[in-house]
Amino acid sequence: AEPLRDAARPYTIIARDGLKVGVIGMANFSSLSSISSGDGGLGITVLENVQVVQSYIDILRPQVNVIVCVTHLGLGEDEELIRRTRGLDIVFGGHLHIVLNPPKNIPDLDGRFVPLVHSGAFLKYIGRFDGAFTATSPVNPYDRGMTCNGPDDCLSGRCDAGLCRCDSDADCAGATRCAPTLDEESFGRTEGEGKVCRAVEEHNYELESFDYEVIPIDNTLPEDAEMAMLMDPWERELSRLLDLRKVIGYTPQPLRRFGPSGGDSPLGNFLSDTMAYRSRVEADFSATNSLGIRTDINRGPITMDQMYNVFPFPNTISTMTLSGNEVQELFDYNTYRSTGRGCATQLQVGGIEYELDCDTATKEVERTLDEGRVYEFEFRDSSVKYAKNIKVIRGACRNVNECALPSISDCSDSSGAVCNLEEGADIGSCRCRELVQPQFYYKFSTNNYMATGGSGFTILRFNTTQKDSGVDLREAAVKAIEQSPKCIDRCAEKMGDLFDRERLSTCATMAYCLADMTAYESRMCRALEKFSARDYCAENAGAGFCLGSSTTSNFERCLQANYSDCEDYFFLDQIEACRLREEADKKRCAAESKSSPRVDCLNTHAPQCLDASTYDPISPFDECRAFARVKAEELCPVLPCPEANADGRQKAIRPRNEATDGGGGGGTPVSIMEALQDAGFDACY
Repeated sequence: AEPLRDAARPYTIIARDGLKVGVIGMANFSSLSSISSGDGGLGITVLENVQVVQSYIDILRPQVNVIVCVTHLGLGEDEELIRRTRGLDIVFGGHLHIVLNPPKNIPDLDGRFVPLVHSGAFLKYIGRFDGAFTATSPVNPYDRGMTCNGPDDCLSGRCDAGLCRCDSDADCAGATRCAPTLDEESFGRTEGEGKVCRAVEEHNYELESFDYEVIPIDNTLPEDAEMAMLMDPWERELSRLLDLRKVIGYTPQPLRRFGPSGGDSPLGNFLSDTMAYRSRVEADFSATNSLGIRTDINRGPITMDQMYNVFPFPNTISTMTLSGNEVQELFDYNTYRSTGRGCATQLQVGGIEYELDCDTATKEVERTLDEGRVYEFEFRDSSVKYAKNIKVIRGACRNVNECALPSISDCSDSSGAVCNLEEGADIGSCRCRELVQPQFYYKFSTNNYMATGGSGFTILRFNTTQKDSGVDLREAAVKAIEQSPKCIDRCAEKMGDLFDRERLSTCATMAYCLADMTAYESRMCRALEKFSARDYCAENAGAGFCLGSSTTSNFERCLQANYSDCEDYFFLDQIEACRLREEADKKRCAAESKSSPRVDCLNTHAPQCLDASTYDPISPFDECRAFARVKAEELCPVLPCPEANADGRQKAIRPRNEATDGGGGGGTPVSIMEALQDAGFDACY
């Protein structure tokens, strides 16, 4: 496509200080579905990574001294690229958001070790790579200034090689090679047909050693004044439009985007349920691509900034109608696709459960290859199912008789146990689980990226019942968080009669929230002055040594030690009032001084600094910290507290080896290996 050709170049050449560096750029296949639109997309033809990179290495080699590949392929793909090509010097990779420190050294086809560098994501780190190169051969002295009078001149090397047409290197002089012609205006595409003899500038610089440093981008780096001035109006406008620091909820445990066993994940389940049950959507079940959820939500406050990190793409929720057969095909494809990633599901689902039989999928692929055929999912044996026991999860039930279609349903809980409860019993997670029927129709919701074939799910692309609800996926997730029960209600739900609303800190969730929210609101305090006007007065009066004394009186320490049960109260003023009440009754701390050691020291050495009307005793830092605590106390009781877990919606059946004796007494693994060795095979165990 013309517009894309002008924007994306396959390579570029950078000349610096007499050194020419060729830089090849590579994107991963899944990027294509992100930039395609409509039926024909942009008319892009997908080519194999290794073939493409090697072809550009061959084009660049005569022109440059060093070749670098910048990729968005992923770690495994980068390693394969290096191992299966020759001529690369360095690979700077990405896509998996990891940091390789130190870089990996991967051998290429010639046995040369090529550094592979990954420097993370989101500008959390800058990777600095310093390499030392040495000349391994002289620059080709081939004279390009003479014109050709015939093939003999080409073979003798007495003319400009660019004018000699050729079919192979044998048609060229020893210092030249047969290579495609270059159209400089079109960034290296070959022009016309055939090839020409081109002078070979040997790869005359070899990487001898390198040093790699990962530099964290944090507040220890000085701010660049010019860049800050350039960004200031954009930051102010962004802050006006969107408050990224806004806290929309609190989670007492991390919401992970990947499941512990490769199945469904807490964050994936939360998002999928949001997509299925959101107003204006109301689908039977939902699914979203696992890699579309870009990061975890860690324990603590949930901010709008986090939501943009978790869901950076402006996706909306699309709905469509699928037959039972299409549902089967959707999850068959997901199982097949997940097989190549250790049976870690590539979908997160809501309103449905099933088993990913990666074992069957693997054996089907192997069977096809053993028959000498290339395996293609579209032309598989459709009678072999890769997804098993697909069930749509309907309403709550006490027993199967309460399900709408008991003949194809069971009433069970999230662990799979059958429910047969008495009237009035707590239903818990008991739900009607209805087997998907080939002839039934189901309303399905997903993100519009997947609906148009993204992440390889082209099976959805041509569904003619698609409707884009216009509901923004990120906004739907934010709304679902805001509609979650408040943290204080979670405490009442979990603790029952043991929860005392007067003593909120007896609930761990509230205690964690108070600590985490205080820390979050205190982040801005770090930049404030930590010394008060009184402290500076003491320093100027020669009493700076007093500043090393504690600001907590012995009376306050005594209260804290003797009345620790008062900390069950949530608000600081309630805690202090509780301690004073207890002390009035028990008088355990009456003999302790109510003046702090610092004040006592200043009273002796700089009494003039104790005038609070002139010298404020509270520093901006301490004042900010106190405000942060008060703000946390106000927020925690009213913050939504979303919860989610991996509840077994997707159960993996991973590939496994068959029994060695096949049930027919074939022998133990050791005996089998020894028999193979005796027969002359190279078998080991």
